[in-house]
Amino acid sequence: MQNSQQNAGRYPAVPQQDPYFAKDYFTYEVDFTAAIAAGGNAVGNFTIQADSDFLWTKAAFIQTGTGVPAILIQDTGSGRNLMNQAVPVASMFGTGQLPFILPRQRIFVARAVVNITITNLDAVNAISTLRLSFIGEKGFRS
Repeated sequence: MQNSQQNAGRYPAVPQQDPYFAKDYFTYEVDFTAAIAAGGNAVGNFTIQADSDFLWTKAAFIQTGTGVPAILIQDTGSGRNLMNQAVPVASMFGTGQLPFILPRQRIFVARAVVNITITNLDAVNAISTLRLSFIGEKGFRS
């Protein structure tokens, strides 16, 4: 089978021309400031600004309390969950000094809402606060 037939319907092997005429560093922050009880859940979101897409490349977090947060992320722009079930935050978010670098850039389109569900996996301890930083670039289309 030829390569073109094998790759039909898949992402192209060669990157396409960049659709953005300008890019600028940007961070979306989601803060859970109310305590998340042991075994409990909390929901938050952020809306991608209308002037640009958001190209997510890195993630960082800080928390107080000894609970174990897990995260589920949904992109309403594409209608997709980014994982099949909640993943421990420490597996997907680094620290401010050493943020987690995503294996592949994630693009959230302008005006999309990104829904975040946090589950405390700890059966005894609460999460006092949790702050998530979605670090990347704003991509301005021509």
